Amino acid sequence: MNLNIIPFVIFYSINFIGLSQDLFNNLIIKSEDSTQFIITINDFQQNLNPNFNIKITHIYDQSISLQLKIIDSTNQTIEKQIFFEKKEMETNAKLIKKGDDYKFRFIGEVNLGQSAIDSTQLIVSYNENKKTINGLDSTAIVENINTDSSSTANDSIIISPNITSYSGKIGCGHIAGSAQTIINELNKEIFSAQKLKLAKSKIQKNCFLSDDIAKIISVFEFDDLKLDLAKFSYNYTFDIENYNVVIQILDFDASKKSLSDYIKQL
Repeated sequence: MNLNIIPFVIFYSINFIGLSQDLFNNLIIKSEDSTQFIITINDFQQNLNPNFNIKITHIYDQSISLQLKIIDSTNQTIEKQIFFEKKEMETNAKLIKKGDDYKFRFIGEVNLGQSAIDSTQLIVSYNENKKTINGLDSTAIVENINTDSSSTANDSIIISPNITSYSGKIGCGHIAGSAQTIINELNKEIFSAQKLKLAKSKIQKNCFLSDDIAKIISVFEFDDLKLDLAKFSYNYTFDIENYNVVIQILDFDASKKSLSDYIKQL
């Protein structure tokens, strides 16, 4: 093997792996007779309230363990293992009633963005923040229901129990992304500059609670980097009036004042 091409192969492999981590799949499940259900993926409950037509977005795992809890007199539970052969696809499935039971049926898959818009659909960004037993234990699940273009952002979101008391300004549309996934990736990065770049690239693709932003920033050792990321992340934070938890993560009073002044100027 030509030794001159080894660096290229390594560089290509690293970049390919990094790219593949940003690719995801969506899963759409709809009951044929409008019977409502709750979806659990990998032991994480996805929708807080039962619904009959649900789209789970931003599933980064290649394979998932799916559990559907039918909300009717039978309380039937359906369990499936799903393997996504390709990334950037939207998989469609239905719940079809056969006799007294429901059966899970795959309908097909299309490229992301090619499915017809469905105004009855409940859209939930994949939640892996906390394992749940029932809706009361769920954490940071935000359900985004498609509405017509005249609806405001506040009309299109249902907030989960941990922020039901929040009534302040909203910085980004609906919560999406996993803080822990980002933290795990940052902990693998050696150089501070690359770590900061990676954090920004991940955060800007999602929308987080202030608490999650604080956790991500805590990974950084130096206050100047914390401050840089804190200012950057403000626009990608859902509950921006709770951003004081991020301010308190900073080590120095000068940094805290700088962030506070930055926010006031926005």
